[in-house]
Amino acid sequence: MKKKIDGIRGGIAALEREALREEKEVVREKSRSMRRKFKKVTKAGWGRGAISGRRQELTFLGGMTIGIGLATIFQIMFLLTASRAPTADEDTAAAALPRQPRSSSLRSLISFAFSSSYSRGSSTSTGKRPKLLLFGDSLTQRGFEGPGQGWAAGLAHTYGRRADVVNRGFSGYTSKWCALMLPTLFPADDPAWEVPLLAVVFLGANDAALPTREQHVTVHEYQQYLRCIVAYLRNRRRLDGKGTQILLLTPPPVDEDRWEAHCLARGRELDRKNEVTRLYAQACLGVGKTMDVPVVDVWTLLGGADLTEVAPNLGDGLHLSPQGNLLVCEAVLRAIEEYYPDLVPSQLPMQAPEHFEIKSSTTSIDVA
Repeated sequence: MKKKIDGIRGGIAALEREALREEKEVVREKSRSMRRKFKKVTKAGWGRGAISGRRQELTFLGGMTIGIGLATIFQIMFLLTASRAPTADEDTAAAALPRQPRSSSLRSLISFAFSSSYSRGSSTSTGKRPKLLLFGDSLTQRGFEGPGQGWAAGLAHTYGRRADVVNRGFSGYTSKWCALMLPTLFPADDPAWEVPLLAVVFLGANDAALPTREQHVTVHEYQQYLRCIVAYLRNRRRLDGKGTQILLLTPPPVDEDRWEAHCLARGRELDRKNEVTRLYAQACLGVGKTMDVPVVDVWTLLGGADLTEVAPNLGDGLHLSPQGNLLVCEAVLRAIEEYYPDLVPSQLPMQAPEHFEIKSSTTSIDVA
């Protein structure tokens, strides 16, 4: 019996040794196969490149992680040390804005950190152009009307391939209604390349409506809302860390006779007075002075109280004629040259090289 048991044990041990030998042989065969494949890869010339590419990928991921961390640290330092103290006007104006959720500040900080390391770095490489913002009422909305007649169209033509002119005109709107839209139209956590170099604010024509109209805003309130708009827009940060520059335009004069005919044709009485609009133009000039913002006095530019001079500059008595549009466009360009010389078209780089600089053999074009 003992011999049988010993025999069985011996047989089991032999089977285990055979299985172990076979397993080792399989492992050795796999190892030999891998070595043969690696030799083929090396001979094909891309094995070392694949390893090098993997190293470069790991290096890139590590650098990106470090970059995001550094961007976050620098943004916190910037928020703590580099932001300027708001003026009394801006404090008052900010109080008039709709309150945003408290989480928006944290969201803005997080978005800034990531945009600093990725979005901001890639914005120029993806061909993002700087922006000029036009913000106002129908005088702005209709700024592209007619073949080459609108003042906004004139700016867009002048800045062709150098900056995008963004029209945010809302027909019939007042400074109050535009101020209420600020957080939605221009969110605080917008990427930096969305923040314009310059914002041209053209409001007051509807605020100056007589008290019989829903649009009526008192002169004092008009100033408050205008301050609010200026403070909000110029406190946003561009790619270079600077705030948006602001240019104010006063409301234009009113040709009462022609505007009254326009109103009567629509079943309502005259709702604008040139002398009343003059008060809003003066109020706009006052805001510019207290907030150190340049102002184009459109009321005076288009004729002021001289109705014989006003008439050819207005179409229906309130909105700009082709001649009025041309005068406003030229005045805006002169103001930019005087107050913001670094923003004149010739100082902004043209996007992409001229066509005669490109060869038929060109395989890539830098549009930054």
